[in-house]
Amino acid sequence: MATTAVIAVAIGWARSPISSGRDYGAATGGLLAVALGVAALLWLARRPQRLVPAAAAACAAIVAVMAFHTRHSAELLCLVTAMFLAMVLRATVPRRTADIMIVGLAAGCTAAWALAPAPGSAFMYVLAALVIPLAAMIFGRLSDALVLAAHTDPLTGVLNRAGWDAAMTTAAQASRRRSPTAIALIDLDDLKITNDTEGHFAGDRRLANLVQSVRAVLPPRAVFARMGGDEFAVCLTGSDGDARAVATLQALDGATVGVAFLADFTADLPAGQGIDSTTARLAATYAAADVDLRHRKAARQVGRSATGLTAEDARAAHHGRRS
Repeated sequence: MATTAVIAVAIGWARSPISSGRDYGAATGGLLAVALGVAALLWLARRPQRLVPAAAAACAAIVAVMAFHTRHSAELLCLVTAMFLAMVLRATVPRRTADIMIVGLAAGCTAAWALAPAPGSAFMYVLAALVIPLAAMIFGRLSDALVLAAHTDPLTGVLNRAGWDAAMTTAAQASRRRSPTAIALIDLDDLKITNDTEGHFAGDRRLANLVQSVRAVLPPRAVFARMGGDEFAVCLTGSDGDARAVATLQALDGATVGVAFLADFTADLPAGQGIDSTTARLAATYAAADVDLRHRKAARQVGRSATGLTAEDARAAHHGRRS
């Protein structure tokens, strides 16, 4: 919207009496760009979740403006605008689609400048072809690093809760072959007792050991996150190794594991709702895994009570077996 407004103001300025009669080029490109901008805004008003057509219109608008400029400085200003647009595409559009659109934007701007009345040179054309994807690449790497830091648990190196939420959003959009099949919640037993009796360094070591053990049995596409404190979550996707991974997780030493399968919730939810239906199934499966985890922890406590074994005794016995 801002780009469309700026182009409209620029056209009005160039055609106004206060523009000192300078030749800024034909208004054809600007008018075409404004039309594309308005079309993109109307599209977003009706389908705000589908950004690609509006982004394509924005790319075409910049190319249209550059094709009719008569001044070198005006082309450079449009080039800067194209660089910012490439960065926005990199941040908001799916990666593969963004890469295609950025390459197309760079090629379109280079061709528009070469065909425009504005003076140019081979060096400037090469510069136009390179700086747009380069700006997107630098911004992409920076944003990827920031997102990775924001989504990673610093102690264990796995995803944190924010990373889990983002991964579940992606999982809801995955193809059937890679769609989620099960969710497992893992609770590290008696971590507080370890922290209180052996120190937080020992507790951190137990967390790191658990992460190492879980990673060793997970299929490559599984999602693994620390949800906070002593609780972890695993989302398994369509894979032949999922059943073996679930069995191995449930046999982890020193941890309690609750598991639920997405297939158990297929019949309870309306079909044909796409991503929304998958998201609902993921939420229901997570809740069921949490219930299963609480039941297993309660059963473990009942077993301890029946034998007269306290949590401290169990931890000491477990520590003795490991040593």
